[in-house]
Amino acid sequence: MTKWTDAKLKREAIRDYKECYDCGHYPDWTNEPLNNELVKKWSKEYDMTTQEFIKYANYFYEYDATRM
Repeated sequence: MTKWTDAKLKREAIRDYKECYDCGHYPDWTNEPLNNELVKKWSKEYDMTTQEFIKYANYFYEYDATRM
């Protein structure tokens, strides 16, 4: 499992957001409200702990909100 710091999570989220924006395809987790079960599923997919994935998702959404 990767050692994720807050700075790495933020960089990864911003990089991923930019890639998604450029190609027009966003991850499936952005289309549904995240509950505990989905956070567990997606954190495993992203090789993160649940807390790390929540931070990552928040940085992803935060970057989206600052673009407007």
